[in-house]
Amino acid sequence: QYAGDALDGKPDRGAIGGVRVIRSVPTETLGTLLAGAHLVVAGAGNMLSNQVLLAARPCVMTATGGHDQPARLARLAASGAVRPAPLESAALADAAIALDRDVEAQAELVEGIRRLGVVNDTERVAARLLALLDA
Repeated sequence: QYAGDALDGKPDRGAIGGVRVIRSVPTETLGTLLAGAHLVVAGAGNMLSNQVLLAARPCVMTATGGHDQPARLARLAASGAVRPAPLESAALADAAIALDRDVEAQAELVEGIRRLGVVNDTERVAARLLALLDA
């Protein structure tokens, strides 16, 4: 997924503050990874954050670049859907370990995600577009 300006021209697997940022993963692969994840550590990019929310997994989220990410991260954290952490390896690891050990916090984050009402409307939208073509 898009890493914004976090990599500043570094290769796809460049390290930032000890954190390895992977610029992109095929959508199908990402969906499979998220579906099987116990806990997610992810960037706050628009597409990635929505995919994480759709997976409804407890998540430590960080802004990896892009001017929109800090505000998105703050909104999602304020809504109780994600646990925010700075883009530093120790901070992300500490937040992920603490969340992994706190089953109640995990459940609260999943409930926070559900309260947002995020749904995947791809099939519904595609059906409507096809109906318009047939009209």
